[in-house]
Amino acid sequence: MFENFFTFRTQRHRVSFEIIRKRDFPQLDRQAHTYLDYTGGGLYAIPQIEKHQKLLRESVFGNPHSINPTSSLSTALVEETREKVLSFFNATDEYDCIFTANASGALKIVGECFPFDEKSAFVLSKDNHNSVLGIKEKAQKKGAKVNFLELTPDLQIDKSDFLKALEEVDHYDTKLLAYPAQSNYSGVKHSLQMVREAKEKGFYVLLDAAAFTPSNLLDLKDVPADFVCISFYKMFGYPTGIGCLLVRKETCCKLQKDYFAGGTVKVASTYDQTYALHQNHEKFEDGTINYNQIPALKIGLEYLESIGMPRIQLQIQKNSRQFTGALSDIRHQNGSPLIKIIGPSDMEVRGNTIAFHILDSLGQRIDLEQIEQDALRFNISLRTGCFCNPGADECYHQLKRPEVKELLDAIEINNVTKIQQLKRKRGAVRISVGMITNEKDLMTLLNFLNNYLLADARNAA
Repeated sequence: MFENFFTFRTQRHRVSFEIIRKRDFPQLDRQAHTYLDYTGGGLYAIPQIEKHQKLLRESVFGNPHSINPTSSLSTALVEETREKVLSFFNATDEYDCIFTANASGALKIVGECFPFDEKSAFVLSKDNHNSVLGIKEKAQKKGAKVNFLELTPDLQIDKSDFLKALEEVDHYDTKLLAYPAQSNYSGVKHSLQMVREAKEKGFYVLLDAAAFTPSNLLDLKDVPADFVCISFYKMFGYPTGIGCLLVRKETCCKLQKDYFAGGTVKVASTYDQTYALHQNHEKFEDGTINYNQIPALKIGLEYLESIGMPRIQLQIQKNSRQFTGALSDIRHQNGSPLIKIIGPSDMEVRGNTIAFHILDSLGQRIDLEQIEQDALRFNISLRTGCFCNPGADECYHQLKRPEVKELLDAIEINNVTKIQQLKRKRGAVRISVGMITNEKDLMTLLNFLNNYLLADARNAA
């Protein structure tokens, strides 16, 4: 149905990424913008927007919860998109796709519906987004045992600690492991082999793939996690406000839902609190789904496929290596490094995200807020802070419980001076590259960083 709205020509002649940038993302160079925040959000291609606009202009869509013509059309396109998502991740047979408001919404379903109790255990890495850490609160309130996986000094999951953690909770009836395929803080790509290793020990596995899938192809035949959260706008920029939870069909029945809304219930009554829920994805898609925007997901996935995900992955790896190498080479006049890159030196376990500190010639960190303000003048989009990942930040800066508590206490009483003082011990600068990142972007970044060399040289004089 509506194939002409979704089909992109496969680029058989391998159009260069520079041409793709000029043709499909002209807004970047038109505005002289250096975009280095792909982990924060992907960019949409102009052809995506045009195809979706054409679909909306030439169609009439209605609420899917009916069989009238507009409702049937919406339902058909939503289900086509659902199948496309499953196919893209090689998950057609074993998984169901639950559309959510975002990746956090997908994780919330797991947190609220996983059967945590006194006989269950939740094991999660310290490197996790806040949206995963929030599940810990649900687990603890229901009496579950909670264990954190430690990180090595270069922020990889400690393999010996991982195996030890699995053994420690082996006697629990129900066990859930949660970790990110790629860190949104450091860019570390954690071993996907841990999914199978945990499942062999009787664990259910929640894989946060939000930071991984924009630059890597995820094959769920090879990585059979029970729950996988996806952020589509991080993959292809448009639309925002839609994510999904991919759930293994054999695991879906473990999720226990105690709330229902329109669209999720087969029948409900005011007598005896009687109700019966739909099964599979319909059980979890509360209310009216975003039926006008969901078809745009298929358009976005088709766009990526027209270029080729393996090719995109190689290009992003190349860009990441180039940027990491260039940053590592910058030196002050006294030979000390300007940049301290966070995470492993082995590029095989790094993704498209580069977190770092900018140092003066004495090795002291430049203030993060100042860096972000300076970047504005160069029209560079980068990010500073902890990136909603306090655990990775605490591990990197070797912060202990008393130091963290001191900051929380200062925030509680709004001690601004103390907060600013303590925050200087935390955070980093983060850039992230995409397939259309080019040498011009690198040169702009290097020119921006050169200002810190010049300022330091002036101060030394």
